[in-house]
Amino acid sequence: LAAWAAGTRKDGDRLPPPRSLAELMAHPDEAPRIEDGDVAVMIPLLLDSGRTVRANLTLDAGLLDIIDTEPPGAA
Repeated sequence: LAAWAAGTRKDGDRLPPPRSLAELMAHPDEAPRIEDGDVAVMIPLLLDSGRTVRANLTLDAGLLDIIDTEPPGAA
Protein backbone atom coordinates (compact mmCIF):
# COMPACT_ATOMS: atom_id res chain seq x y z
CA LEU A 1 0.00 0.00 0.00
CA ALA A 2 2.81 2.41 0.84
CA ALA A 3 4.51 1.66 -2.51
CA TRP A 4 1.24 2.33 -4.38
CA ALA A 5 0.74 5.60 -2.49
CA ALA A 6 4.32 6.71 -3.17
CA GLY A 7 3.91 5.96 -6.91
CA THR A 8 0.58 7.75 -7.04
CA ARG A 9 2.06 10.85 -5.41
CA LYS A 10 5.16 10.68 -7.62
CA ASP A 11 2.89 10.69 -10.69
CA GLY A 12 1.35 13.91 -9.38
CA ASP A 13 -1.97 12.32 -8.47
CA ARG A 14 -3.70 12.90 -5.17
CA LEU A 15 -4.44 10.05 -2.79
CA PRO A 16 -8.13 9.37 -2.21
CA PRO A 17 -9.46 10.43 1.20
CA PRO A 18 -9.61 7.79 3.93
CA ARG A 19 -13.00 6.07 4.00
CA SER A 20 -14.63 3.45 6.13
CA LEU A 21 -15.58 0.06 4.73
CA ALA A 22 -19.24 1.09 4.92
CA GLU A 23 -18.51 4.20 2.81
CA LEU A 24 -16.69 2.12 0.19
CA MET A 25 -19.45 -0.47 0.05
CA ALA A 26 -22.09 2.25 -0.38
CA HIS A 27 -20.37 3.75 -3.43
CA PRO A 28 -21.75 2.04 -6.56
CA ASP A 29 -18.62 2.61 -8.67
CA GLU A 30 -16.14 1.46 -6.05
CA ALA A 31 -17.99 -1.24 -4.15
CA PRO A 32 -16.16 -4.54 -4.65
CA ARG A 33 -18.12 -7.55 -5.80
CA ILE A 34 -18.51 -9.64 -2.69
CA GLU A 35 -18.96 -13.37 -3.10
CA ASP A 36 -19.36 -16.14 -0.55
CA GLY A 37 -16.12 -16.64 1.33
CA ASP A 38 -14.66 -13.22 0.48
CA VAL A 39 -13.24 -11.09 3.24
CA ALA A 40 -12.28 -7.43 3.47
CA VAL A 41 -9.27 -6.18 5.38
CA MET A 42 -8.52 -2.64 6.45
CA ILE A 43 -4.82 -1.84 5.98
CA PRO A 44 -3.49 1.36 7.53
CA LEU A 45 -1.49 3.55 5.18
CA LEU A 46 1.86 4.40 6.77
CA LEU A 47 3.67 7.05 4.75
CA ASP A 48 7.35 7.71 5.32
CA SER A 49 7.96 11.26 6.50
CA GLY A 50 11.44 11.39 5.01
CA ARG A 51 13.18 11.98 8.30
CA THR A 52 14.59 9.60 10.87
CA VAL A 53 14.24 9.82 14.64
CA ARG A 54 16.03 8.01 17.41
CA ALA A 55 13.75 6.11 19.80
CA ASN A 56 14.35 4.03 22.90
CA LEU A 57 11.96 1.05 22.67
CA THR A 58 11.13 -1.98 24.77
CA LEU A 59 10.17 -5.01 22.64
CA ASP A 60 9.51 -8.67 23.22
CA ALA A 61 12.74 -10.65 22.66
CA GLY A 62 11.07 -12.82 20.00
CA LEU A 63 9.99 -9.78 17.99
CA LEU A 64 13.46 -8.26 18.24
CA ASP A 65 14.98 -11.56 17.01
CA ILE A 66 12.70 -11.47 13.95
CA ILE A 67 13.60 -7.84 13.24
CA ASP A 68 17.31 -8.59 13.61
CA THR A 69 17.15 -11.55 11.17
CA GLU A 70 15.28 -9.57 8.49
CA PRO A 71 17.60 -8.73 5.56
CA PRO A 72 18.27 -5.01 5.08
CA GLY A 73 15.78 -3.34 2.76
CA ALA A 74 13.27 -6.21 2.96
CA ALA A 75 10.44 -4.06 4.31
